[in-house]
Amino acid sequence: MSTPENDCQSRVQRFVRLGCSSKSVKGRGMDPRWSASWSGVLAVLGFSAIAQCSAASEVSVAVPKATCGPSDRIESVQGQTTLAERFAPGPSKAYNCNLELVGQFDDQGASFGYADFKGCAYYSTAVNRMLRHGGVAVLDVSDPSRPHGVGHLDSAVMLDAFETLEVSEAGQLLLASNSALVAKPPFTLELYDLSVDCRQPVLKGKVSLPNMYSHTGQFTRDGRTYYGAKWPPDPKVPPHAGVFAVDVADASAPRYLGAWIPESENWMTHHVALNSSGTRAYVAIKRLQDDRERSAHVNGLAVLDVSDVQRRTPEPRFELISTLFWDDTHLAQFVLPIVIGGKPYVVFSDLQGSVGMSRPVAADVCRSGKPTYGYPRIIDLTDERHPRTVSKLMLEVQDPANCSKVIRDPTAIFGYGSSGCGVDDPQDARLLACNYFEAGLRLFDIRNPVHPQEVAYYKPAARRKENRPGSLLRPGSQMSPAGAVDYTADQLAVMPRFHRNGQEIWFTSLDNGFQVVRFSSRFEKSHPELFVRRGRRLSQRDTGSSD
Repeated sequence: MSTPENDCQSRVQRFVRLGCSSKSVKGRGMDPRWSASWSGVLAVLGFSAIAQCSAASEVSVAVPKATCGPSDRIESVQGQTTLAERFAPGPSKAYNCNLELVGQFDDQGASFGYADFKGCAYYSTAVNRMLRHGGVAVLDVSDPSRPHGVGHLDSAVMLDAFETLEVSEAGQLLLASNSALVAKPPFTLELYDLSVDCRQPVLKGKVSLPNMYSHTGQFTRDGRTYYGAKWPPDPKVPPHAGVFAVDVADASAPRYLGAWIPESENWMTHHVALNSSGTRAYVAIKRLQDDRERSAHVNGLAVLDVSDVQRRTPEPRFELISTLFWDDTHLAQFVLPIVIGGKPYVVFSDLQGSVGMSRPVAADVCRSGKPTYGYPRIIDLTDERHPRTVSKLMLEVQDPANCSKVIRDPTAIFGYGSSGCGVDDPQDARLLACNYFEAGLRLFDIRNPVHPQEVAYYKPAARRKENRPGSLLRPGSQMSPAGAVDYTADQLAVMPRFHRNGQEIWFTSLDNGFQVVRFSSRFEKSHPELFVRRGRRLSQRDTGSSD
C-alpha cells in the first residue's frame, strides 16, 4: 500500500543514510562527542524534509469492532468509557468482550513495569512512602485462577524499576535498572537468576554505567546481549539519547559493549527491540512535545544494523539503515518485531495524539483532524531500507470524527493512548494483544496485517477513590497529582503476555494489579484456527503452560 507518507519517507531515508551511515558511533558510546556540524545540517535540511513527510500522513479509520458474546458487558463506543458509564450508580464493573477474568492479585496497585517467566510474574510498584512494601512484586501464577504474592525484590534498583523489567527466556534471567525519573548516576543494571526457582530470584550480577541508563530495552533471543534505550534526557548526564549493548553471556560479570548515539538532538530514544537473529535493532524515537508546540523533534522508527555487536567485533559499529517518521500521533513507546505469514513486521505504539498531555485540554484540538490519542501501527519490513506502514490499529475513541465526544472524558494524562503490545507467537503471529490505557486490553486478529480485525477486549473495573499506593495513579507516587482523586477508569500500561497456546493473557493495570484473562469457550470453539500451534490444539482449560 503506497502512501504519501511512505513515498516521502523514502526521500528522507536516502538523505539520512548519506550523512549517518559513515558516522555510526563505535564502541566509545559513553563519550558524548558527536558532530556539531552534522547536527546543524540535519536541522536545516533533514528536518525540513521530515516535516514535509509527516504532514502527508495517510487517512486513518477505526478497525472493525469485535462481535461480542450475548452475556458480555460491552461498550457503547469502541474504546471509550462514556460519562454516563463512568458515573452510573452502583459498584464499578469490568467491560468484557470474548474474554473472561480467570484470576487477579490486586494488592496495592502497580507501576509501568511487568515481566513473567514460566509460572511466575513480576511487576513494579510506584515509588510511594505510603506503600506497605515497595519494590517489584513476585507472584506465583502456577494456578492462574489463584495468583498470589510470594515476596518482593527491594534493592535500590528494584524500588525504582519503573518500565525496566525484562526477562531472558534463554538466559533464565530477570533484569532491572533504576529509573532516571528518580535515581541519580551512576545507574545500575541488576541481573537475577531464575533458573532454580522463579519464585525466588537470586541476584547474579550487576553493572554500573555512568552515562547510560536503561529506560526500556530487550534481551537478544539467544540471551547473550541486553540492549537498553536511554530516556529521559538529562543535560547533566550526556549524551542526550542512545541505544547501548551489554554482554550478559556471563550474568555474574556483565560488561558494556558499545552504543549508538543519534547524531541529532531532535532524535530521542525510548525503547529498543531485536530481531530473532540479534542483528537488527528497532528503536522507538520519541517526540514528547504536543502538536501545538511545533517541536522540531521527530517521532517514529529507526532501524539499526547491530551485526557487529552480535559477532562481538571489537569497537562494534551501529549502522543506521532506515527511518520512518510520522506526525499524526507521537510520544513513541514500544516496538514489537513479529513475523506474519513468513514476512517481517514491527508493531509500533504511540501514546498521544491531538489531545496531548496539556491540561486543561485546549478547545481547538479537534480542528487538526488528527487522531485524539495514540495507537499501535503495523509496519512492513520486507524492504528494511524502506519500511512502510500497512495498517493502524485505531479505535473509534481515537477517530478524529469522534474528537468532540471524547476530549472531555475525565481521563488521566495518557487517556486512551497505547504504550505496548504482545503477540501469541513472534514467529507466526496471529493474535495481537495491546494496551490502550483507559480503553483497556484489546485483542486483534492480524493474520492479514493490512486489514486487522478486533476480536476481544477487557477493561478492568474502576477503583474510584480507593487507596492504591502502589499505583502510579495515586497520591504520593512520582507521577500522580496531589490529593484524593476519583478515577472513573483504570489504566492498562504494560505489554500483555500470552500464555497457554495463546488462549490466556497475563497483564497488569495500575489500580487493579495483576490479572489473567482467557478467551471464552464460545469464542475458542468458533475460531479454532487462531489456537493451532506446533501441530496440536491445546484445550482451553488445560492447566499446563505451553510457553
